[in-house]
Amino acid sequence: MIGGRQPGVQPSGELTLSESLGQGEAFADWVKTRPNADEPRATVTVAMLDSSGSAVRRLRLTNGSASTWTGADPNASNEIETVTIAYDEINVE
Repeated sequence: MIGGRQPGVQPSGELTLSESLGQGEAFADWVKTRPNADEPRATVTVAMLDSSGSAVRRLRLTNGSASTWTGADPNASNEIETVTIAYDEINVE
């Protein structure tokens, strides 16, 4: 048996993302489906980009569902919203 974290599939958990308002309409629309529970679960891919915009790592979340969402503070100078995605599996690519 090998100890420590291994690349590849990992067990279920949660991932929290923060972004400026208005950065992704398709993602925002998916987050808004959370209360409907008809089809809110999906495979979600999160790409981590370098300063030139090239993907350096990808996280694929199987059966992802937005579990919490926090909107931007209207009194803050930066409009940041936060979403937590619960998932069944995460695959680091």
